[in-house]
Amino acid sequence: MIKKSAIILMILVLSLCLLASCSDRGNNNTDNSGGYIEETGIFPPETDCLEDARNKAEKVLGKDFEDADLGGEEFILVIADDTEIYMQAEQEKSYLRAVDIQSELISEQLRCNMIIKQPDYSVFLTEAKAAKNSGLFYADLVCVPQKALGYMRANDMVANLNSLYGDVFVEDYFDQNSKVQSSGNNSYYGIAGKGCVTPASYGCVYFNKKLTDSYGITDSIYASVEDGSWTLDKMYEFRMLCNKDSEDNEDITVACASKSSNIVCELFGSSGMKYMETGLSVVPSVADNGERFASFVNKMKSVFSDRTFVYGEDMMLYFENGSSLFYIDTLENSDIIKGAYGLMPLPKFDESQDRYYTFCNGNAKIFAVLNTNDHPQNVPMVLNAINDSAQIITEGWARDLLEYVLRDSKSYHIAKMIFENASYDFAYMFGDDYQSVAQSTYIALDNAVVTKAGYTDSVNKQSARLKKDVAVIFP
Repeated sequence: MIKKSAIILMILVLSLCLLASCSDRGNNNTDNSGGYIEETGIFPPETDCLEDARNKAEKVLGKDFEDADLGGEEFILVIADDTEIYMQAEQEKSYLRAVDIQSELISEQLRCNMIIKQPDYSVFLTEAKAAKNSGLFYADLVCVPQKALGYMRANDMVANLNSLYGDVFVEDYFDQNSKVQSSGNNSYYGIAGKGCVTPASYGCVYFNKKLTDSYGITDSIYASVEDGSWTLDKMYEFRMLCNKDSEDNEDITVACASKSSNIVCELFGSSGMKYMETGLSVVPSVADNGERFASFVNKMKSVFSDRTFVYGEDMMLYFENGSSLFYIDTLENSDIIKGAYGLMPLPKFDESQDRYYTFCNGNAKIFAVLNTNDHPQNVPMVLNAINDSAQIITEGWARDLLEYVLRDSKSYHIAKMIFENASYDFAYMFGDDYQSVAQSTYIALDNAVVTKAGYTDSVNKQSARLKKDVAVIFP
């Protein structure tokens, strides 16, 4: 009887232990390796990225604004919001924290109480108009991204803007032959830092994980990034491994994209070469890339001629169906690609490159800066301080984007690599379009590869136009 009771007691204890184990597993979302949190899809960073960005910004601000002093007064900065991150508001926790950190740092360094507001276009106009009608103070400084002006014009908002700040944005401003205008204390200011680029627009490469898993090469693809051998030629090698044991898959292309310029321009940017050499104080000029440029053009011509790289409509579906091993696009599409995929940086042109480059120009911003107080001399100082601390904002965007769209810990850390190796060109407003200062030469390069047009003549013509337009922004 005692023996039977002991057995029953042992069974009861084991059952309770098993129940507790199941309960713990249900409540604990992390594994011992600190990897993927299955239930939430969140991938913890190896370090506190926001704190790291804060420390870097603090050093830069301390160096550039050692003796700055705005007298402890409140300084209100309003930035009409045109951010384009593809997630719900409740997902933007890191970004909002980054804005708070940036405000705190600038306040400390410039000896002021810095308040940053980012209302939507229509909310901004409504609040500014209400303040003016009531005789109340709205802001010390208002920044309207050039990109927002086209939106406001299309939605009949420009007249309201002009009623607040004078007839700055008259119809002639939107003419393609017009120069950037200014009126009174209003001016135009280019912020070239990472803070005015949305990380969602960074270029990347997706690979079809269903294919690579079936052929056992997924780990090899990830490993090629780590050992520095992830190059243009390596893309071909992985395709050959897929075709090695099966005649059925001989039609798999190496890579696809929605248009030829996505392939040519992204891969050119990932080679580390530049179309244009630009800076805050110099007029852009065509970069001298030497023999590497000629090699790149020849390489691109060959990949299009033998149809190993393809482009056209519905290429995302083409990739999802397994007809292409790689898909070249931007991070903003990572949440709409159906099926299993892995994430890669854009490949090196060759192994001699020191790092992977991420070329981005789509969301760089030029702001129309509208002074609304009696101390316009403080405007450049505040804007420079924002630029010095801009990396904090980028880290906030990056953290939220990664948590929202990425599917595994390897993709998370590769995306971090993409962010850390990003480089930019300036952007400007030309007519109704929002373009990079190098946009014209992108077109010339694409034509040189795809249509065999003369690159040199075309880029010289485009460069002349760029010099005229950009000289207005950087006189």
